[in-house]
Amino acid sequence: MRKSLIMGVGVTVCAAALTGLSTAAQAREAVITSVTVTPSTVIQSATNRKTVTVQVHTSAETDDVTADLQPVKGSGGTVIVLKKTAPGVWTGSGFIYNFEAPGPWNVDIDAIDYEADGPDASKTVRISVKRNISLSKFKASSTKVKKGRKFTLSGTLKRWDGSYQYVGYKGQKVTFYFKKKGAKTYAYAGSTTTVSGGKFTKKVTASKSGTWQARYAGSSIYVAAVSATTGVTVH
Repeated sequence: MRKSLIMGVGVTVCAAALTGLSTAAQAREAVITSVTVTPSTVIQSATNRKTVTVQVHTSAETDDVTADLQPVKGSGGTVIVLKKTAPGVWTGSGFIYNFEAPGPWNVDIDAIDYEADGPDASKTVRISVKRNISLSKFKASSTKVKKGRKFTLSGTLKRWDGSYQYVGYKGQKVTFYFKKKGAKTYAYAGSTTTVSGGKFTKKVTASKSGTWQARYAGSSIYVAAVSATTGVTVH
């Protein structure tokens, strides 16, 4: 009788312990609290590849974290297996190459707790991949002009084409800004459109001495660009 009572108690205790373990497992799950991707905009250029670093903060029980980087459209992508660098902190780096698709990219984070009964934790953040722009050779046809006379501003706009070279960017709007002598800010002074080879020109009537600058506003796949300045003295 005593033996069977002891055995009965023993079975009851084991069942309770198993129930507790099951409840604890169900209560546990991987949780992603924050994701940081650096840089948030990757600029493709003549440099073969750019490093992207992902840091994820999770619940302490998380066992593994991966980051899958993929373009929304086009080819490319990489998977980064993150390493635990502190309790609940996971960090890893990968590369985006200069020939991969530009535009928005998704960074899909997956965090796993192998002892949890629930699903893995996931989160998606978005970064931008853009190709570089060169706005070069900006100059005035003359740096000293008589008031009322015309002079010409010119330059070249080129884009990184994803195949190891910069090429002229035709059909793009370039705006001009002027800062008169003694002023602190630039004012809009017109625009033009690039032609073959990305070349652009604009005739200007000289009125005041100051500094000129050309700008390209950028797009969803190309970065904005600002030229070097050129000074013109009006006499």
